[in-house]
Amino acid sequence: MSANGKTALAIACWAGLVCASFWQYDASYLLPVSRPAGAALPQQQQNKLAPAAFLKGVSGTAALQLGRQPILLNFWNPNCICSQLNEPVVRSLVKTYAPDGVQFVTIVECSSGESHSALLAWNARRMPHMAVVLDPGGKIARQMGVWATPGAVLLNAQGRVAYTGGYNIARFCHALSTSWVAIALRALVQHKPIPHPVTPYYGCRIP
Repeated sequence: MSANGKTALAIACWAGLVCASFWQYDASYLLPVSRPAGAALPQQQQNKLAPAAFLKGVSGTAALQLGRQPILLNFWNPNCICSQLNEPVVRSLVKTYAPDGVQFVTIVECSSGESHSALLAWNARRMPHMAVVLDPGGKIARQMGVWATPGAVLLNAQGRVAYTGGYNIARFCHALSTSWVAIALRALVQHKPIPHPVTPYYGCRIP
């Protein structure tokens, strides 16, 4: 084989490895994040959780405005690219529903010891103003039956869990037919039943 042929073969092999690696990385976000061993099912949490008036985290306490409109708890992780890719969806929901009184609270997930850097990372994203609670170790997430980001929990006006799950199917999908959080929030605002109160998570497992 000539030198040019060997070079072409080497380039082809390298390109194949790059493509295979990218496919493997990307495919990992096309499948739902599996439920960790021992974690309660979201529907079990829905039945057990009492109405909440406050959300306590290491960064302080966020008062929940009960008796008015639904509340969206947005679970975000600075080390999860899927959380960043989902930010336009959150911006859109805030723009649409905040004027109607829907409250938005972001729960920042991070490892123990990363609280300060995680909060700085959230502030750097320049998201719409909302209450922020840090959740190192995922205590709040486990309480709510959340094990991956981006994830969401919707509380009804009385503070009870009405929806738990991901924003949409897969990390790049913004299809309206599977825009689960948007569909659930619209149903709550219109006082209608939520068609899918529990959905899978796609993205990054909470540390």
